[in-house]
Amino acid sequence: KIAGIGDNVIDRYMNMGIRFPGGNAVNVAAHAALLGAEAAYVGSIGAEEKENIENALESLGVDLSQCIFDPE
Repeated sequence: KIAGIGDNVIDRYMNMGIRFPGGNAVNVAAHAALLGAEAAYVGSIGAEEKENIENALESLGVDLSQCIFDPE
């Protein structure tokens, strides 16, 4: 079991029109899940990117139940 605890960011590639969730804690949780670990991410997720981060991490099986979803 592993939890990535900390910040999150969105990497935006304007020339390609794509965005990826990231940040050290998010990356640890995502890659651990890809390797078969029971993984969680714990942090504050803002309203603007909530759906993007949620969809990406939940599709990998990362637990977000301890996250704070900040409406501002």
